[in-house]
Amino acid sequence: MNAHPDDFSIDFEQAAIECGETPSFFPALKKNIYTKIEKYDREFGAYMVAHLKKTSGEARIFLAEIGIDPKAAQIIADAFSLHDAGKILQPIELWRLAGNKPIRGKKEKEQRTLHGELGIQVLNNSLETLGIKPSERENGFVLLIEKLMVLHHERLDGSGPQKLKHPDRVLQALGIIDQIDGKGKNKSLAESFDDMSGKHKAEFNQPMVEDYHKSTMRRGIVLTALPQQESLQI
Repeated sequence: MNAHPDDFSIDFEQAAIECGETPSFFPALKKNIYTKIEKYDREFGAYMVAHLKKTSGEARIFLAEIGIDPKAAQIIADAFSLHDAGKILQPIELWRLAGNKPIRGKKEKEQRTLHGELGIQVLNNSLETLGIKPSERENGFVLLIEKLMVLHHERLDGSGPQKLKHPDRVLQALGIIDQIDGKGKNKSLAESFDDMSGKHKAEFNQPMVEDYHKSTMRRGIVLTALPQQESLQI
């Protein structure tokens, strides 16, 4: 099942500004979902929570660097911190970690693309479990989470799960951040950027890729590592 791209068209910066602030219930919501992720699988859960925290932090910094309103960048970063939650509703075999990239067939790759939409189910279940009933304004933040779950793998050339071409610039930036940190499972930071500017060149905004590369070098970021492995540095 694929959502229709038109249902998710949005100016992410403006949507975040309209939210005003991250809702007060968010820490409890995030804790509930992170606990579910950690229980899903000990090793993968630990890696995924670390990845979500890392990419959320990077989003807050880099979005502000490319001119997004800093307060909006923070709200977007908070919403983005749950983007992979849907993976826990899929078999662990689709996501089991390995030092070398595992070989997966076409069927498995197609299944993996569904985790964004499945995340909405995880989100709604947690809201219900916690008895959270968002106000009208708070619903804007919940919708922001949903959109980031479904669209965080969209690409400039329309090759993402929803086939959305030329996504919002916030999505373009988040896609770069997520791809770079995800590659940290089996590649160095330099190798990940080489891939993004090489064989995946059509998928990403290249000036933005260059800006993020400079940002990571200036700040000396460390990629999220597999459990029991040392982080890969620049």
